[in-house]
Parts: sequence; structure tokens; C-alpha cells
Amino acid sequence: TGNLYIPNSVTGMGTAVFENCTNLNGWLDYADNMTTVPDYTFHNCNNLHGNIVLPPKVATVGHYAFQNDYNFDGQLHIQGNVWFIGAHAFEHCHRLNGNLDLHTVTRLSEYSFNDCPGFNGQLILSGSLENVPTFCFNNCYRLSGTLNIPRADFIGANAFQNCSGFTALSLPNTLQHIDNDAFQGCFNMRGDLRIPASVWIGDRAFRDCRGFNGRLYLPNNLTDIRYAAFWECNNLSGDLVFPAGLQKIGQEAFVNCYHLTGNVRIPAAVREIGYHTFWQCMDLESFTFDSGSQLTTIGEGAWANCYSLKYIDMLGCQPLTASVISRNVTGSPFTLAYPYTLVYLPNGTNKSKIRQGDVNFVVDGQCDNFVVYDTHEKYKGNRGCDYYIKHAFTAANANYTRTFSGTDAMTLFLPYPTTLPAGMTAYELKNMKRAGGESQFVFSPLPSSATLDANKAYVVRVTDGGSHNLPEMHNVVVPLTPALASTAVLGTADNNWQFNGTTQFIPNVLAASMKAYNLNAGNTWLPVTTANTNGHIHSFRGFLTSPTGMAPAKSFVM
Repeated sequence: TGNLYIPNSVTGMGTAVFENCTNLNGWLDYADNMTTVPDYTFHNCNNLHGNIVLPPKVATVGHYAFQNDYNFDGQLHIQGNVWFIGAHAFEHCHRLNGNLDLHTVTRLSEYSFNDCPGFNGQLILSGSLENVPTFCFNNCYRLSGTLNIPRADFIGANAFQNCSGFTALSLPNTLQHIDNDAFQGCFNMRGDLRIPASVWIGDRAFRDCRGFNGRLYLPNNLTDIRYAAFWECNNLSGDLVFPAGLQKIGQEAFVNCYHLTGNVRIPAAVREIGYHTFWQCMDLESFTFDSGSQLTTIGEGAWANCYSLKYIDMLGCQPLTASVISRNVTGSPFTLAYPYTLVYLPNGTNKSKIRQGDVNFVVDGQCDNFVVYDTHEKYKGNRGCDYYIKHAFTAANANYTRTFSGTDAMTLFLPYPTTLPAGMTAYELKNMKRAGGESQFVFSPLPSSATLDANKAYVVRVTDGGSHNLPEMHNVVVPLTPALASTAVLGTADNNWQFNGTTQFIPNVLAASMKAYNLNAGNTWLPVTTANTNGHIHSFRGFLTSPTGMAPAKSFVM
């Protein structure tokens, strides 16, 4: 029992000389003239406490040397030039604390500091470190600050798993390999996730690293994004950009990465997209496969629960060989993709594979069931759905989900031509005039039998006091979405005022900068202003603008 004092006259010891001395319950004073701590020397001396001080002449710490010595409750002081630390050397030393200064160590071993949650300072690594081996710092969750790895070629499996105290990550340009689970559970790291060029990334390498709140920079030479590599990295933001040579995007690689944004391009070299790859990537807006795509395999539900997805453009791909194409059937690449997402299937895809009743699939320029959702409970908080028609097609059946009722006038701007039901009247803008001190916009009614053009703004009214839906249209051409400026109908010869329309939501700041006016209750046009942050332009609506910067008025009467 008591302290363990090894006098300076001792210059060498054999393997495991104090192993399992569990009654030693004091502190350890290690001989100054020792050059190594041999394998198993203090293995299971689990009642020693205080600091571990390695004298200046110690150069190596052997395998299992201090494993399971979980009552050392001081700090680890490496006073000299320790260059090697063996496998499991300090594993389960739960109460060692302070900084973990390894600036002299050029070679670590697997499990060297596994499960040492007491270290609560910085981890200081050598600029000459060879590798960070398997489970080396696993579960050291109180290490803090930036994890700076100045040099390493290889980061092993689970090397930093659950090191949740680190707040930033800096990886070296020498790095070539990040193995499975290497940073899994490092959920407090902030900022960008920058992975150097030529790095191979293993399964779950960054799973649950949900603290990263900047951009994701993938290696330029990356060819394979493996299983669940970025699962639950749900605060990564900015556009998702893939390197040109990427060949595989693995199963569940980006599950719940719901702040990644942008119109994603899938490089032509990609051959495989896995099961639930982009599950719940709620801010991604479109996917386009590059021309000459080599894609052969798409897993079930690759785009499941991608709430903001406007379209998936697969015209660059070879015909799909999926056994079923549906949003509602197990086994389809599009299972749980929402119905407002327009899917351009590769030309030549077997149309009979599309499940009867499924909507918004286009193949060979034809869509059997084109449905325009005015709103949808899953789309951006039930706001207006966005439709961008990238490729023109013919819709065998076309429907719009909006119901028209009430006595006030409303606006309409559809991506396909339509007629109106009996009991409704459409109006075109003719001009603007001043009368009785008021500015008035003059709209002229169309005949009841008229067909309203695609991508043209109209005012419509219910004239019979009823409630109406637009009729289903058959074999209508759905043209490309035009530039917003080209939708304008002039209200005045001097171009001070014009009537526009949109099939896409226009947010508050942009609408206000356009000096846009919405048609509101009481047949009054009211300006969108940043003072009211709820103001916006709903999709499939017409609106007035002042493109020349005409001084805005509080309102206009229709």
C-alpha cells in the first residue's frame, strides 16, 4: 500500500513488474534515469493517484503501461522527449486532467488514450506526427479548443469519436485517409468543414458532427462518399458542391443535413447513389445530372423528405431500370419524394414503370398527370410552392389545386394555359389613369370562353358568389419558365408601372426592392415593404411593379 517510489539508482525494469498492484494507493515517483516505461509496467494499478510525471530521459511508453489506472487524478507531465506511446498505454485513465501535451510524440499507437474523459484542456500534437491510430483519443470528450492536427497521413477508425469538447477542426494537407467513425460525435465543432485534397473518407467519418455551421469543402480528388459519412451534420450550410471525379454517393451519406442549400449538380462520373442518401436535406432546391451521366444505380428513397426540392433533372442519364417509379411505393428511387417535385426522367425510360396515379413525372417530353400545388403542408411552412419549368413538356392532364371564392378580385399566373369555369371572369391590364385625384389601374374582361395563356398575369373574379376550382386541362403545352422581366405587361407607356407574374415565391426583401404591389382585400394594391417582414409575392400570382423607381404610393384602387 501507500506510495510507489522508484529511486534514481534504477535504470531499467522488466515487463509488467508492478502489474495488478491494486493496493498501492499513494502517488508514483518514477526514477529519473529510466529511459522507458516498459509494457504493462503499471497495468491495473488502479488506486495510484496524483500526477504522472515522466522524467526527461524517458523516450518511450510501452503498451498497456498505465492502462486502467483510473484513479490518477492529476496531470500527465512529459518532461523530456517521449517520441513513442504504445497501444492502450493510458487507456481508461479516467481522471487525468488538464492539457494533453504530446508535442514531442511522433508515433502514437491504437487506443493510446482511449476513454480518458478527464483531460479538459487542449490537445497539443507534434508537427512530425506520423498517424493518429484507431481509437487513439476515443471518448476524450472534455478535451477542448481547436483540434489542430499539424501533420498526419492517416486518421484511424474511431480516432476522435465522441470528442465533443473540441470547438473547431484543422486538418493537415498531408492527410490521405480518414477511416470509419474517425470524428463521429464531435458535435461541438463549429465553422467550415474543410477536407484537404486527395483524402479518402470512411463510413460515418463525420456522423453527428452537427456543430459545423459553415460550408462543406469536399476534396477535389474524392471518388467515393461512403455510408453515413455526413449523417446528421445538420448545421452545415451553403451550397452542396461535388467534385467532378466523384463516382459514388453512399447510403445515407447526407441524412438530416437540412441546412445544405443550392441547386446540386451530380457529376457525370457518378455511377451510384445509395439508399436514403439525401434523406431530409430540406433546403436543397434541385438536382441536375450532368450530360453523359454514367449513373446505373439509385437506392430507395434517395430524395425522401427533401421538402424544398423543386425538380430533379435526369435528362443527362441513361434510361432508368428501376422496377417501379413512384413516390409512394417501397423500392422506388423516389419513395417519399413530395408530389410538387417535378421529376424529368431520362428519355427512353419505360413509361409503364410509373405507378398509375403518380404525378409530376416527365418522360420523353410527356407528363400524364401534371399537378400544380398552390401550397403544400410540407413545403417551406405551407407557403406557396415553387415551380420552375426547366424543360418544356406536354401534359396529358393538368390541374391546379387552388380554390377561388369570395367577392374580392384575385390574381392568377399559371405555367400552363387554362380556361375558367362558369361563374368566374378573367381580366387583362389595359392601362393606368388618374381620375378624381386617384391612380386607377384599368383591367378589361375577357370573354367567358377565352383561354388564359401560360405565364401571363391575370386578375380573376368570382361572379356568381360560388366557390370554384379551375377545370382539368388536357394535352396542353407547359413551356419553359420565362425570365421574370419578360412576363411584364405595361400599364403605362412610360414603363413606370407594369403587371408581372411568377410561378415562384418572391421573398420580402427582393419584392420590396422591386417596388412590388400585391392585390389585397378590398380590391386595393398595397406595397410590399421591409417594415412588414411577412410581405412577399406568393407563387402563381400577379403583382404590380414600378421598374423605373416611380415613387411608391400607400395604395392603389382597382
